[in-house]
Amino acid sequence: MYIENSIKDTFDLIKKINKKKNNSFFSKEEEKEQEENIEQISEIITRFKDILEKIDRLNKEDSGELLSEFIQLHLVIGEIEWQYDQLHEIIRKIIKNIK
Repeated sequence: MYIENSIKDTFDLIKKINKKKNNSFFSKEEEKEQEENIEQISEIITRFKDILEKIDRLNKEDSGELLSEFIQLHLVIGEIEWQYDQLHEIIRKIIKNIK
């Protein structure tokens, strides 16, 4: 999965640099929290795919069901955005602390 791998690979690189800088960019607690977030990505992507498949199979004339599934799609995309935002926050923190 591209999204999952890109976030994981990016964070692995960031952890390596943080370690070389004696964990001066973010704490071990923050590292652990981000790793837990990354572990959730597979489940989020699975739900995302399931929602897309369900939308594809829906009777497009049933506005209620269509609306419901698009709301679910909106929510799952928000979760994906949140995952990227968490990584983005760490990157901002690093930028602020590079001397």
